[in-house]
Amino acid sequence: MAHDHNHNHDHGHGVACCGGPGHGEDSAPMTHEGLDPASASLSDALHVSFRVLSVIMLGLLAAFLLSGLFIVGPDERAVVLRFGQIVGAEDGGRGKVLGEGFHFSWPWPIDRKVKVPTSEQKARIHSFWFQQFPEDATRTLEETPPRAAGIRPGADGALMTGDKGLIHVRWACSYRVPPSDPNAILDYVSNVSRVEEVLAWAIENASIQAAATRSLEEINRTGVEAFTEQVRQRAQEILRDELATGIRISSLTMENTPPLQTLQAFNQVIIAEQQASTERTEAHRQATERLTEVAGPNALAIKEAIDTYDAALIDAQTEQAAQRYAALGQLLTAENTKGAVAEILNDAESYRVNVVERARQQQDTFARLLRQYKQNPQLFIAREWSQAAQDILGNDRILKSYVPNDVHFVLYVNQDPELIDDLRRREAVDLDARVKAEEQRRIQRARSGLRALDE
Repeated sequence: MAHDHNHNHDHGHGVACCGGPGHGEDSAPMTHEGLDPASASLSDALHVSFRVLSVIMLGLLAAFLLSGLFIVGPDERAVVLRFGQIVGAEDGGRGKVLGEGFHFSWPWPIDRKVKVPTSEQKARIHSFWFQQFPEDATRTLEETPPRAAGIRPGADGALMTGDKGLIHVRWACSYRVPPSDPNAILDYVSNVSRVEEVLAWAIENASIQAAATRSLEEINRTGVEAFTEQVRQRAQEILRDELATGIRISSLTMENTPPLQTLQAFNQVIIAEQQASTERTEAHRQATERLTEVAGPNALAIKEAIDTYDAALIDAQTEQAAQRYAALGQLLTAENTKGAVAEILNDAESYRVNVVERARQQQDTFARLLRQYKQNPQLFIAREWSQAAQDILGNDRILKSYVPNDVHFVLYVNQDPELIDDLRRREAVDLDARVKAEEQRRIQRARSGLRALDE
C-alpha cells in the first residue's frame, strides 16, 4: 500500500520516522538528534530562558509580597488603607492604628500605608507680617525702612484691632499628633492632607477673631500673653472641634510690631514710660528709705495706722478712732519702731519724766515752805524777801529791779554804760542762739518725722 511505503522509506539517516516496536523508548533522543546544531542550540537557549524567566517571575512575586513589610518608628503611628478604606473600620470601629515595630500590608494598589509623625513639629505663620526682602534679614526692625507711606494690600499683612489700629504679627507654633490617642491619629489621616495649610488657616482665623476684641495697646504691649493664649485656645477649638484634625498645639509664641511707619513714635512712648517707671521706682525707694530712717521696719504700718486713725476722726467714728489710736500707740512703742520716731518718742518720754520730776520737786518744796510758813509766817516772809533781794542784787545781768511798797530796801546800781551795753549784747546773743537752736531742732524733727509719714 502507498501508506506503508511512505512510512518505511529510508531518508538516508538510517532511522525510521515512526512505527516499529521500539518507537516509544527512542523518541526523545531521536527528537534532539534529529535537529541540526542551530536548532538544537535554539532549543537549549529557550529551555534556559524559560528557567531564568521562571526564577525572575518568582523573585518578582516574592519582592512584590515583601514590599508589604514596613517599619513604624518610635515617633510614628501608621494606618493602612485598603482600597481607600481604613483597615479595621469594617468591624464597626473607626479603624486600626499601628504602633512601633514591623507590620505587613498588601502592596499597592491593594493597600496604602499612611505614617503619621507624633513628635513635636514646628511651623511659622507670616500671614500678618510685612513683606521682607533678602537684605532685611540682617536688619533690626528699627533699621528696616518702610516700603511705602502705608501698608500695601497684597504685599504687607496686618491685623486690625478692636480700636481700629493696625499691627504686624507673626506666629511660631509647636504642634503634634498625640501618639496615645488613636482617635486623633485617625482624624489626622482622614481629614488632613496638607498640615501646614490647615494649621495656618486655623491660627489666622483665631487671630482675626481675637484681635477684634482687643485694643492695639493690649496686643502690642500690655496684654501680649493674654492675646496669645486667646489665639491658641481658639485655634485649638477650630482644629479639634470644627475640622477634627487630631492636631494639638503645644505652644504658640508671637512676634509683633506696629507698622514701620509709626515704629519710632511707639518707641519714644515706650522710652518715656520706662523713664517714668524708673523715676517712680526711685521715688518709691527713697520714700521707703526715708520712712525706714524715720520709723524703722514699722514705718509703713505706722503710716497706715495714722491714715486709718485720721479717717476715723474725719468720719466722727469715736469708738473706732479710740481703737485705732490704741493700735497706733502699740506700734509706736513696739521694738521694731526705730529711727527719728523712736528719738522723738524718747525725747517726749524724757520730757514727760522731767516735767513730772520737776512738778514733784516743786510740790515737795511748796509743802516744806508751807510747813515753815505755818510755824512762823512773819519770819518766813522776811527770810524769803531777804533771799530774793540777795539773788537779785547778786546777779550781774539784772539792770533794773522793782520792790513793793512799804518795804525798806537799800539798792546799789552799777551805772557803768559799757557794762550795761555788754550785758545787753550778751543777752541778745544768748536769746538769738536759743531761738535758733529750738527752731533748728523743730525743723529737723519735722523733716525726718511727720513729713516722711505724710508722704
